[in-house]
Amino acid sequence: MEKNWAKFLSLKENNFKTIEICCSKESLILYKRWISWLLNQKNYSNNTISSYSYDFKYFLNFISKHFSINKVKVIDFQKLQVKDFRSWLAFLKNTNPSLKAKSIARSRASIKSFYFYCILIKKINASEIYNLDNPKLPKSLPKAISERQIIKVLNLLKKRKKYFFKVKKYCINIYTLGLWFKDF
Repeated sequence: MEKNWAKFLSLKENNFKTIEICCSKESLILYKRWISWLLNQKNYSNNTISSYSYDFKYFLNFISKHFSINKVKVIDFQKLQVKDFRSWLAFLKNTNPSLKAKSIARSRASIKSFYFYCILIKKINASEIYNLDNPKLPKSLPKAISERQIIKVLNLLKKRKKYFFKVKKYCINIYTLGLWFKDF
């Protein structure tokens, strides 16, 4: 989880209700089955499951506040429109302006996954979340290999004389051609 997101969670943790408090019994069972499906069927890692759970918790809190509902029911998920999802994304960005686009995109993906599961098991018919445009994520260039890194690799290779002369020319080519870590 990103530093900004973790900071956001620690600052806001006291202001948000737990999933058990926000959900009706039916919604809570649905949530637990979704998490189980992510673990067992989709083979998501524990970190991903944890992040998705946080996202769902804050999504429930948003719905609860947005519609002034004490317990969010399954039918409430069906009622959400594109403008409600946009409000939720704006809420995420406004409550923590330093939250990066990747974290917001992950939050959107986690809720979209929940809706996919609900549609799959026929708890809801369809969702407006699929009409929401994908966020634009900034693209960054990979870093080029530095001279110091090439020297470090060559020094490590000197210890293995058998491979040194074979790999040395490749290392020099990698450096002189300006290749990036991502390229090899």
